[in-house]
Amino acid sequence: MINTPKISVVMPVYNAAPYLKESVESILNQTFSDFEFIIIDDCSTDNSYNLLQTYAKKDLRVKLFRNEKNEGLPKTLNLGVSLSSGEYIARMDADDISLPVRLLKQLAFMEKNPTIAMCGSWYAVCDQNLNKKYFIRTLPCESEVIKIYLHLLYNPFGHNTVMIRKDVFSTLQYADSMRDNAEDYDLWLRMIDAGYELANIPEVFVRYRTSIQSSSQIFQDSIGRTIRDIHKKYLSRLFGQAFNKELLENHEELIYKSKTLYFFLKNIGRYKKHLTLLKQANDKNKVYPPRIFNEVIEQLSIRNKVFNKLKKFLRTMMFAFKCG
Repeated sequence: MINTPKISVVMPVYNAAPYLKESVESILNQTFSDFEFIIIDDCSTDNSYNLLQTYAKKDLRVKLFRNEKNEGLPKTLNLGVSLSSGEYIARMDADDISLPVRLLKQLAFMEKNPTIAMCGSWYAVCDQNLNKKYFIRTLPCESEVIKIYLHLLYNPFGHNTVMIRKDVFSTLQYADSMRDNAEDYDLWLRMIDAGYELANIPEVFVRYRTSIQSSSQIFQDSIGRTIRDIHKKYLSRLFGQAFNKELLENHEELIYKSKTLYFFLKNIGRYKKHLTLLKQANDKNKVYPPRIFNEVIEQLSIRNKVFNKLKKFLRTMMFAFKCG
């Protein structure tokens, strides 16, 4: 009788040779061992495939495949899942590493919470060599909050941290025609809108490498048009007839450019006014549960209050410097 693994780890690879040893071994050294590791090389032009062959020969859990031509990420991921036999699908990037307890803890969470279709986790953003940790990416954990983030703010998942029930994935799959490397965002959005519950575990399970070649970085930098379309759709639902082009442009500018300190300090008043408009629209139309929506707005407002104090402090220091 063939033993069916509980988890299928799916990792697409394209020209990732410098990072493969760390990423592959971070999965093979997991504390939970009942998994298969499906790796698909998307017709790499470097030494990636040769390196992967050495692991496939040494560890029977590694199942290595190679596309005949470069197919791109969505098709490669869909193929990987179609080749899998596990009850759960865990995503993995070829240039990041998973911490040893990742699979064990995510599986325990999914088994304990059968209504959750997918869970991600927080992750550590590191330098190119994974030596220096810049910061911990904290993300919302509750499904209703995640829904608001997906609709109106930004992608609240590290795609390389997620574990999905295979039956759910097989129903929806990645959209092959998805533009802008936004296949993950699109899938999470379709899942939440279909009524599935999503969650994040508030622990760090992945160390994410920031580099020019990082597949995760490319993903983050190239989905602007898709996010704009998403915001337009859900802001129009939230505001109804009050929705207009100016509101959308303000939302895009304030939500994304406010990630830089200079822009945020310069536009604190506009940011505060926009948050008030969002709250008033939901109070009126009740598109989202008011209590949860207001909690999200309050969290965004706390950031506004902190930076407003910083702005006043900087002004005081500048005045003191001039007077001195």
